[in-house]
Amino acid sequence: MQQSNFVLSVARSLRDAHTERDEFLRIFSHQPVTDLRGLKLHSNPMRPLVPLVWLAWSFATTTSWAGDAATIVRGSASTRIEGGRDWSTVSSGQLVAVGVTLRTGSQPVELSLSDGVHIAIEPESEAKWMAPGRLPTETNGWAHGAHLELHAGALTAQVPSEPRGTHAFLVSTKAGTLTGWRGSVHVTVREEMTAVAIYEGALIVGSNGQGFAVFDGAGVVMRKGLNPDRARTVPAPPSWLSTNASMVLAMGDKPAPLEFSWASVPNAASYGIEVGTEPTMVDQIVRATTQAPRHSLLDLSTGSGRHFARARCVDSMGIVGLWSVLRPLRVVRLTAPPGTVLAQDGAMVLPPGHSAKLVDNSGLQVAYESPEGNGADLEWVAAPTELRLGSGAHWVHLRDPVIGARTRVLMTPRQLRARVAILPKRARWPRDPLDVTVVVDDPSGRVDASREPITFESLLNIDPLPVAWVKQGTTWTARIAPRLLRAPSVVRIYVKDSYGIEIGGGFLEISE
Repeated sequence: MQQSNFVLSVARSLRDAHTERDEFLRIFSHQPVTDLRGLKLHSNPMRPLVPLVWLAWSFATTTSWAGDAATIVRGSASTRIEGGRDWSTVSSGQLVAVGVTLRTGSQPVELSLSDGVHIAIEPESEAKWMAPGRLPTETNGWAHGAHLELHAGALTAQVPSEPRGTHAFLVSTKAGTLTGWRGSVHVTVREEMTAVAIYEGALIVGSNGQGFAVFDGAGVVMRKGLNPDRARTVPAPPSWLSTNASMVLAMGDKPAPLEFSWASVPNAASYGIEVGTEPTMVDQIVRATTQAPRHSLLDLSTGSGRHFARARCVDSMGIVGLWSVLRPLRVVRLTAPPGTVLAQDGAMVLPPGHSAKLVDNSGLQVAYESPEGNGADLEWVAAPTELRLGSGAHWVHLRDPVIGARTRVLMTPRQLRARVAILPKRARWPRDPLDVTVVVDDPSGRVDASREPITFESLLNIDPLPVAWVKQGTTWTARIAPRLLRAPSVVRIYVKDSYGIEIGGGFLEISE
């Protein structure tokens, strides 16, 4: 019985220290017991008990014995046991026990407690899980509550509101303590200053020998050694100037230009904006700060699919306001043949007979319409992976019915053309040299002809005719020296685009 109690005690200690399984087996199978809480033994008598201890540890971490630990419900973070040097990674479903320091990276992490308290720790933050204890409640009673020591960064804690007086959660910083009674609170730590925003509910603040309760909408700034500033308010959440879901088209690996703007908020010193791939915002791909009520993002160079954006205000003292409502958007990424142009008027210009492919067509619907259509009475079907050009121009409507995002693109063949002039019209050889002028343009204005790689085929009758071309802008010129002819002949000039498609030509009959 004593041996069983000892095994169980060691198992709980290992659980509380958040020792991983491999480290656990290493200690018990190979290391002397001097590693275990100062026992001075030169051999390891625990080796035969490894299976039993491992079972006890597993049971302890999956039962109510782990009630003082926090469970990671979303995201991952690095952890280090008290007194340890190495960091290990924990993720969803794993426990963060008392005495463990937790550090987030570029992504947030969310934790839950057995009493219903929920904690979201923001990126680039560090906190330590402390031993729980008796905490004062709003009804002048006591509750068993957890304790988190926030070293740097920020977190949001949500404490159940009902039944009132039965919950409490303690956050301590260098500047003071915060005991959450109910509702939601945001805490930001910058060295020896702590900024607190009480979104809703109630908590008690302890700082510089003072203790007082604060309620909905209050903001508090605490500094080590100074009286807290309790006369502040929480900034209002930003309101989007456009609440409609947007759909953005991007070609290949080019950036998807995303523009966000919202109404200015009084007393806002800066704004934070986040873009993620799901509504919980745990999987963030963009996190930025701006002083203006707008932001442009070009970071989604290869992203596609659904995204969600939100913004919030921060005042001059670091008090953080609530997030705005989520703004959904969809990035539709297309791959197309080289030279395909996504014009500023929304048209996609492709070589004849080619098509564009959707990188991610999941959840997308498509409808087709003639260039003269007005977008009414469309017949929507599931979007294929390939959008074909067909014989002529047509509108392709795309929508994501889940988030309500919609756009359209005019798929049209290239209209690049070449006009060829050969002078003089009544040339005679060997008397007259020929001056050839080729002007390339696009009547639609969608293709920059000056950037198009043009090739020429020059023939005298059926034989190749060497010609030296000079380019200036969209005009090519050449002079063809006269030759001795044995009979009337024909000079032919054919112009081809980068795909080898003939876009123009001309000829001239030459007399002797």
